[in-house]
Amino acid sequence: MVYQPLTAEQEREQLLSHGLDEGTAGFLVALNTDLGHGAMTPTPGDLARLINRSTEPLAATLNTWS
Repeated sequence: MVYQPLTAEQEREQLLSHGLDEGTAGFLVALNTDLGHGAMTPTPGDLARLINRSTEPLAATLNTWS
């Protein structure tokens, strides 16, 4: 297996050629583009400073609900 970077248009064409509809392909391309631009990059402390209290991972919160 070899990693081969694709442009957004190449990715869209690949997804369409594998049977995805235009809407789904567009969604995935937009998602991957946003991730590539750091949409999910950690922002240590930013949220805690904004809301003026500590934060915790979602999994930790959900574990307290059981």
